[in-house]
Formats: sequence, C-alpha cells, structure tokens
Amino acid sequence: MGDIVYPKGESKNYDNHLFKPFQEVFKNTPFYPVAGNHDWLSDPEKNFDKEWALPGNEHYYSFSYSNALFIGLDSSNGGFFNKEAQVVWLKEILEVNKNKYDWIVVYLHHNGKSCTYKNDYEHVISLYSIFADNKVDIVLNGHAHTYERLKPYDGDGNVDVSETNQTNYKKLKNRFISITIGAGGKINKKWKADPTESKNCTDGSIVAHFEHVPSFGLFSIDGKTLSFKGINSYTGKEFDRFTIKK
Repeated sequence: MGDIVYPKGESKNYDNHLFKPFQEVFKNTPFYPVAGNHDWLSDPEKNFDKEWALPGNEHYYSFSYSNALFIGLDSSNGGFFNKEAQVVWLKEILEVNKNKYDWIVVYLHHNGKSCTYKNDYEHVISLYSIFADNKVDIVLNGHAHTYERLKPYDGDGNVDVSETNQTNYKKLKNRFISITIGAGGKINKKWKADPTESKNCTDGSIVAHFEHVPSFGLFSIDGKTLSFKGINSYTGKEFDRFTIKK
C-alpha cells in the first residue's frame, strides 16, 4: 500500500528493489499498487506512472475479482491526489457497486486513526462516513512500518468498547475494519509503539491486535465468508486471524 521503492520512488531503483527480488511472484500474481508519500518525493508522472499499467488514471481505480470489489486510492503526501475529483469518483463507484458485490475492500497508503503510529490523518478519517455508509468491509493502509488491526469503526470514527469478540464477526452493518499492513519491507526498529500506553493511543480500546514484525496479510473469500490472516514473513507463522460472515 504505497512507498513501493525507497527512498524516493525513482524508476532507476525499481529493478533492484522490486522487480528482480519479486520476479517469481510477478510471473503469476497480479499486482495493483497505490502511491505513498515516498513515491510522491519524485515526479510520479516520470516514475510511478511510468512503471505501472493500472486501471483508470492509475492513481485511483477499482477492479473486481469474483464477488469482491477492490478500490485503490491515492492519499498522496498528506492530502489526497486530486482530492475533489477523487472523492466524487469514490462516492460514485460505491453507489453503483455497493449492492452488486458481497465484499468491498478499500486500500490506500496513509492510516486514519492509529494506536501504533505517531499521527492520525484527518484526510483519511474524513472518508470514514463514506466507507461506513456504503458497505465497505475492510480498509487497508501502509505508512506505519508495523501491523495493526483496529476494532470495527462506524462513520463517526467510533468503536463499540463493550464488544469483546475480535475474531469472528457477523455482518458489520455500517462499520468497517481498518488494518495497517506496513511491515512488508522495513521495520522501524527505533520506534516500537505500545498501544496500551496513553502517549501513543488516547483510546486503547480501538486496537484488536498489533505486532511489530515483518509481515503480510492473506485474504480468503468463500461466498459470504471472508477470512484474513496476519503472517510473519520470516517464520511463515500466523499471528492474527479473523473472519466476517454475512
């Protein structure tokens, strides 16, 4: 979810930092990236846009797979790329498709609320009501070099603090689950947040699970059941799991 090639997303680094290390994966796996703030440190038109052939305008787009719709957004460098047009497009895509697909997953670079990163990003939080009102199930982000799964949000950015079940969800009516999966390439060893400390999180109840390990997420969709696993990249062992049934 963004920051594809460090440090500045330049084309000259794509081969050695991405395409060669992942050449076996790219042979048979579609790859749909979105730009992050490091990708915006260089001219995206001459670098990010040059390296990828993506749907739409290549900065925000959607694609479907079976009964799931995936929506990629460009949260740019602290503010949405072409914000007004992008938000209008997002609303239109969701309005047309919210009853067509069983599952809707949105992904972008920056987090909204967080307990394991030093900043919340208001430009992402401003979309929470759009997500909740239009049957979005999952919102994925990178940016923070860690793993964090938050309890289901409503459109106002609130959680049900009395809810104890965090692994088996029934239909999430007007709520969505936010997950940070930002530890795919580099862990920030100097800063390991503890969401139980008030200095990092004003409301620790929003965290369902967190791990500070190199990791990736794995989705499995079977009809109206969505399963998700958080997996340690080094050991291959599962450290988090949840399901949603509709």
